[in-house]
Amino acid sequence: LNLSEKLTSLMAAAMEGVEPPPADGPAFSPELLNLYYERLFPYREMCQWLGLVTTPHEVMTTTSTKAAAASNNNAPASKATTDADKENAGSSGTPPRPRSIGDAAQDAEALAAISSPYLLRRELTFTLKDDIYCRYQSFSSAKELKEAMLKKQPHKIDIGAVYNVSPRDKSTASVFRPDERELVFDIDLSDYDDVRTCCQGATVCSRCWKFVVAAVRVLDACLREDFGFQHILWVYSGRRGVHCWVADSVARGLTNEARSAVVSYCTVIRSLEGPPHNLDKWPLHPSLDRAFKVLEPIFERHIITDEGQGHLARPELWAKFLKTLPDDRVGSKIAAHWDKASQTKTIPARDKWTALKSLSNAKRPKSSSSSSSSS
Repeated sequence: LNLSEKLTSLMAAAMEGVEPPPADGPAFSPELLNLYYERLFPYREMCQWLGLVTTPHEVMTTTSTKAAAASNNNAPASKATTDADKENAGSSGTPPRPRSIGDAAQDAEALAAISSPYLLRRELTFTLKDDIYCRYQSFSSAKELKEAMLKKQPHKIDIGAVYNVSPRDKSTASVFRPDERELVFDIDLSDYDDVRTCCQGATVCSRCWKFVVAAVRVLDACLREDFGFQHILWVYSGRRGVHCWVADSVARGLTNEARSAVVSYCTVIRSLEGPPHNLDKWPLHPSLDRAFKVLEPIFERHIITDEGQGHLARPELWAKFLKTLPDDRVGSKIAAHWDKASQTKTIPARDKWTALKSLSNAKRPKSSSSSSSSS
């Protein structure tokens, strides 16, 4: 696994046992916000990411620094290093040691060196106190970003596209257009309200958070294996879900139509009012077969049991669940059988699921019986 895949795997594993923060978090504190921006905000890492610096120790200096280094050292501008980097380099010419976050936060020269053409053309939007909206903010370095954030104390920061010119120069540019933007997916638990039985809306608990765990695992595999994307970052949205940022150059250049096509490819079910889209054909598409193998253990443990969402544990829920079967008549017969049987004994949810799979296998076309997974 590469580093990005390892981080995704660790995040999914960590989310299994993490209690989501309460919806009504601590009261807002201007003092803590200022302390965060002064001492804790990862300006260096943030600007490396926004500036599309793709290697761990790559530091892209400003044009003036490059020119000065090339002039003084008779070296190519791309090889320019800061004085601090030279001090950290050994006499043997080994690469400079990476600075820690704490070092970078205190070292103004290091922050000034974190810059790239992409960073200067990247739009940031600040939402200030009283919902004052400041668009087209752009910065030439991490140092400049820190100075602006300490001055303006934004309550919210939105990340925009990379434009053909710096957003700060848009009023003087003859053409001002977005050139690139990451492919971003927003997984929000409120979109699962028709299948969440424990919470609704902005409320989140450890039981329904398993939907997010499942979504991360399925979508990450799809983006990597089906589309070949590699530079994928998963981040907690701050409230009730996660965001997925795909930063591959191909992804950044996708048109709106192409982005919609990617979303359509990943879309399987649109509502519980009828059979799932793309699941009424056999054999399953390879991506759906892969998703089934990822989801079934989560489904059995966290979705159908009464300890989870209870979709095969309570009559009113399994009746709704059975309506998603391709044949409504079959679903109605199964619901009637389970309703009658539940009056005299309790049928474990996993037994119901096993019975449904057996029924599906029996109705499956014989030419496809060699496939390993169930519909």
